[in-house]
Amino acid sequence: MECLWCGKKLGFLRRILDKEFCSAEHRRLATITPEGVVFEQDATSDYDTRELWTVEKDKRKGPKKSSGVVVFVALGGAAVLMVALSDGSKSGAPPQNGGGGSALSLPNMPGAPGAGQQSKATSAFSLGSLFQSRGSVTLTHDFANGVGDWVSSTASAAKDWSIEPSGLRPGSLRIWKRSASLSNYDMEFVGQIEQKSMNWAFRATDSRNYYASKLTINRPANGGAPNAGITRFAMLDGHEVDRVRLPLPISLERGRPYRIRLSVQGTRFITAVNGRTVSSWSDHRISKGGIGFFSEEGESATVRWVSLSERDSTLGRLLSHFAILQPLQAFYPADNE
Repeated sequence: MECLWCGKKLGFLRRILDKEFCSAEHRRLATITPEGVVFEQDATSDYDTRELWTVEKDKRKGPKKSSGVVVFVALGGAAVLMVALSDGSKSGAPPQNGGGGSALSLPNMPGAPGAGQQSKATSAFSLGSLFQSRGSVTLTHDFANGVGDWVSSTASAAKDWSIEPSGLRPGSLRIWKRSASLSNYDMEFVGQIEQKSMNWAFRATDSRNYYASKLTINRPANGGAPNAGITRFAMLDGHEVDRVRLPLPISLERGRPYRIRLSVQGTRFITAVNGRTVSSWSDHRISKGGIGFFSEEGESATVRWVSLSERDSTLGRLLSHFAILQPLQAFYPADNE
């Protein structure tokens, strides 16, 4: 058994007194809600206690003594050599496809270096940026070349998706086939609600089995007061189960773009809107599957782009430790002209 706060192994005597925390202080700290983190009581798993966001808890874990440090350094050196040797080779070039998606690329975002800024951005790149770009194993899709690699098991989905000047307007559920075999990943996209709600699916194997979340505007914005909610549910063998609706601590507006980030790790799913965590819950019934978008009756939304970073890549996890060497201006250089 390990302490739920710091990860330290619990001794025999401590386990008699407390099977969850190594000290009374750590039990007290675990009940303090970090600012900006919203808790949910998990209605679909075996847990009945509130949990801190996994990332927040991991930050408080102390260093573990292990001979694995030597192995890590050795693997890191090998990774440095491998990345350096592969730089500029054909095998390292991002693969192209007809669906608008590409591997190991960054989303086209406002403020990101474009074609005219490429030389400035390249000059600012460090070894850390090379690690980050090659270790993240990220796929992106901006729908510029259509939705040919978004698949569905229903005939209607092939007809009710459309590409608008502002982006993709989804209809019935379609799944990005390049993500279908993944289990753990970070999904990020920019979208806007046109009418009522914006919906996305994850761990989706087909149109009958997936998890889903939706942002819904319940009433017009009024002076910044919260006016929206987030809904999540599971679709199992074609039957919707465990729908939970919760209010959002922020206000949403129709036609305004929002950046959504979903972390899928094991049985834990964490959602953030514009960098603020709004949902954290668990479920164990679907172990893998891809991402998708859909709209239900009376709903309409637009998605500008989507990116997907796999969390199971061994090389990606190793190289991500070196990303701290990456200067921020390498990706978003300051405009000094």
